[in-house]
Amino acid sequence: MSENRGSKNKYSPVDYETNSSANLCPGCGHALITRALRQAVSELNLPPEKLNVVAGIGCSGKTVAEIKANGIHTLHGCAAPVAMGSQVANPDQEHILISGDGDSWAIGSGKMIALLRTNLDLLYICENNGTYGLTRGQLSPTTKIDSPTRWGMVSDIPPVDGIGIAMVTGATYVARGFSARQELLVEQIKGGILHDGLAYLEVFSPCRTFNDHEGSHHSYKYCQRHAADFPKISVNDIEADYPSDSELEHEFTYEEDGRQFGLEFDNLDEMPEYDPTDLNLALKTWEDYWTEQIIPLGLLYIDESQKAHHERFYSEEDDYIATLEPEETRPSREDFSIILDQFR
Repeated sequence: MSENRGSKNKYSPVDYETNSSANLCPGCGHALITRALRQAVSELNLPPEKLNVVAGIGCSGKTVAEIKANGIHTLHGCAAPVAMGSQVANPDQEHILISGDGDSWAIGSGKMIALLRTNLDLLYICENNGTYGLTRGQLSPTTKIDSPTRWGMVSDIPPVDGIGIAMVTGATYVARGFSARQELLVEQIKGGILHDGLAYLEVFSPCRTFNDHEGSHHSYKYCQRHAADFPKISVNDIEADYPSDSELEHEFTYEEDGRQFGLEFDNLDEMPEYDPTDLNLALKTWEDYWTEQIIPLGLLYIDESQKAHHERFYSEEDDYIATLEPEETRPSREDFSIILDQFR
């Protein structure tokens, strides 16, 4: 997060609400992520006009309609390059990219790799529900191999491991959240925004309509039974304190459209002696959890030694591209000829 992005005004989550409705299903995990996002940016006191939210196609893309910010709803699989261009042009804005598991790891997978290795200063929230909810529940790239869909289809292809890919391709902040763990999710979003570099936050976000049934490995109850907490480490350098386990609620309830939703966690034992700055340890631990089908929640990896892209791309004397006059962004005929000559 760059300097001077806060405001003298005091914002509340209500200030980021809009008059639009995304028409998500009652109990949808994506709606809870949007609620946590509004809470997080209000606690950071970010002015809506300083917030750029980029989203892809799918249920996750509906977030643009439900948060007051500069919003861009892109083509399918194209959220990453659009966010990259926006952040490079104006790093003084706070960029949050929101995409689903299909938009991220199917049609957008190549662009995801390109983004993760840049260390651009933005937060990527991958809303992972293991299905294509917008098109009625088909298998997605992250559908577990032994997890049947609502229609009885079972994938015979191993799922994409977004967390592992993020760590090995260059993301410098990698965390795993759950839409029903609201307090933890708010802290993770704040930490990702404040982190100076590429933050990848994958959120377990059940699809209540098409992937929350018995037998699914992407349901609320499955995560409740298989979740385990990484330690809540105080990350003072990015000004985001992860509360100790005792300070976080293990019970979650809320009401929507007259229906009551609730979960209670009783198996969230913290891992002892875990160092999130050790990439090899993070990869080994994540592999063990992945193999055992345990869903770890918390900060998995952080590297604050790498410079963010804009710190390498711009010098102190440079103006951001977004602040230049149109004529300043166009090379002269002579300069353009010199550029072309390099390719002859």
